[in-house]
Amino acid sequence: MPDSKKDALMKNLLYETAAVIHVGEGGRPTTVAMVDVEKSATDMKKLEVAFMKTNNITDAWWTNEGVTKMFGGATCRSTSVGDIVTVSRDGNVAAYRCDSDGWTETKVPEDQLQMSIRKVDLLDDTLYYQWCYDNQEN
Repeated sequence: MPDSKKDALMKNLLYETAAVIHVGEGGRPTTVAMVDVEKSATDMKKLEVAFMKTNNITDAWWTNEGVTKMFGGATCRSTSVGDIVTVSRDGNVAAYRCDSDGWTETKVPEDQLQMSIRKVDLLDDTLYYQWCYDNQEN
């Protein structure tokens, strides 16, 4: 088996994807990133990794390893209070809102939830990203 396929299989076994959803003015949600997080981590650890990887420190956050840019345009703000991160929990999707002092479990708009579930379920990432860009308002 070629190394690239082996690496992809190992990544699939060890990692899952957290969806980062920025909530704009008027409460409009937009999925801006998919972040690789360890499957074995707690929800809180997954949330902290997603938050850390989608914040600007010295470079554009979407260039961080394990981050897939999902927004249109050249730039995007960092994840902050009021934004939502979804993670997988026992085969389901759990959503958390970023608060000033941590995370609160919340509901996420149905269209964003379905996008998150598709990312968890699909093996062909190319189809998923095309679906997002075709069906998401930018």
